[in-house]
Amino acid sequence: MKKMRLLVTLALCTVLGLVSVVGQTYQYPSEERVQELLDEIEDCKQKLKNTQAEIKNMEDNPADYTLADYKEAEMLVERIKTCLAARRAELDSIRKEYPGWFNSPNAVLPYNRHDRITPRSLEERLKDLEKKISRILDRFEGLPKPKGR
Repeated sequence: MKKMRLLVTLALCTVLGLVSVVGQTYQYPSEERVQELLDEIEDCKQKLKNTQAEIKNMEDNPADYTLADYKEAEMLVERIKTCLAARRAELDSIRKEYPGWFNSPNAVLPYNRHDRITPRSLEERLKDLEKKISRILDRFEGLPKPKGR
C-alpha cells in the first residue's frame, strides 16, 4: 500500500513537472519585428495619405503638372498599397502563429525605434524640463512670502 502511494505520488509529480516545463517553453514572436511591422504600416499609411493629397493637388491644378507626373504618382500609390498589404499579411501570419501572445494583456512592445534616447534628445528633454520648472517657479514670484521668525 505504501509503495502504491509512493508510485502514485511520483507519477503525479512527474506529470505536473512536465506540464510546468512545457508551459515555460512557449515561444514568443520577435517583439522587434512586430514593432517594425507596425511602424512600417504607419509609414505606408502616411506616405499613402501624402501621395493621395499630392494627386488631389495635381487634379486641382492640372496646368502645373505633366501627365507623366500624374501617372508616376498613381503608380506610387499602387506600390504603397502593395507594401501596406504585404506588411499587414506578415503581421496577420504572426498573429495566427502566436494567438495567445496577441490576446494577452501582458504582451508589450517596449522597442520603439522612433523614441531612441540620444545625447541630443536627452539634452533637449532636459532643457524642456528646465523651461517648465522655470515657468512654474515664475508663477510663485507674485505670491506674498510668509514672514519668518
